[in-house]
Amino acid sequence: MCLPLLVAFFSYFVQTQESTNELAIQQFFIFVRNDVLLAQGIYEQNDVLYFQLITGETATLEQYRNQIRRRVDQKGHEVYLRDIDSFSVEALTYGVNIIIMTSDGERYEKSIAFYE
Repeated sequence: MCLPLLVAFFSYFVQTQESTNELAIQQFFIFVRNDVLLAQGIYEQNDVLYFQLITGETATLEQYRNQIRRRVDQKGHEVYLRDIDSFSVEALTYGVNIIIMTSDGERYEKSIAFYE
């Protein structure tokens, strides 16, 4: 009688953990889209995404160890994601394509268009 309850609990815990990771990735893509919308210029170099801000500053998104972080003018950092194996950015004619591999082996990909 106790075994079915334990199985149900552990399956719920695993599903919750997976949905939390996916929610964090989706939120990250929203942050990137917002930066794209607010930036005056955007470019990619060596899997680092650069945003020319209206303030004259340059913000970057890059992988640092197992995290993806945002920095402004190479100062400080704001961690956007953790437990990341790889982060790659590919320039497209209409925007950028971002591919993220988590330490759990999950792959996420999103193309974000530039609006001018």
